[in-house]
Amino acid sequence: MTASRSSPKEQVLICEILVSTTGILKATLGSCVGIALFSRKPRICGLAHCLLPMAPPGKETQDARYANQAVRNLMRAMGVAAKPSRNLTAYLSGGANVLHLPQHPGRKHIGELNLEACKAELYQLGIHLEEIETGGELACNMLVDCVAQTVTSSRILSFPESPLEQS
Repeated sequence: MTASRSSPKEQVLICEILVSTTGILKATLGSCVGIALFSRKPRICGLAHCLLPMAPPGKETQDARYANQAVRNLMRAMGVAAKPSRNLTAYLSGGANVLHLPQHPGRKHIGELNLEACKAELYQLGIHLEEIETGGELACNMLVDCVAQTVTSSRILSFPESPLEQS
């Protein structure tokens, strides 16, 4: 889903792309990766919440489901061209091993694969990249301030207890 909204703070859901010139975009990320993209001309920003690293061959989407397609879809939603990319800056957050799966030689967890796919796409497009709060084993909240064109990310140390877990 690609959308443009104007309320002060918008939650960007899994596989969603949101674009704004004002307000704050927010994503809660585990193994998913958030891609914040800022354009100086025109002055606009967007946030993509990527679920999986690579689209199957021949599958094209317009959302952020696949990291290898999300950057171009985000740029399209923002109305910015791939070139010149010097007007664009990207920030990545997320890509954690939140399931605490053991590491095996030669095998990467989904968060690592998501980060690699995002980085490869940004590199291919020549977009300057800043990483914040990537990897690790804890989820994080990513906040994108579209007016100030800043990104903050903070680790989530614990989640509230579920009503089902309370006895």
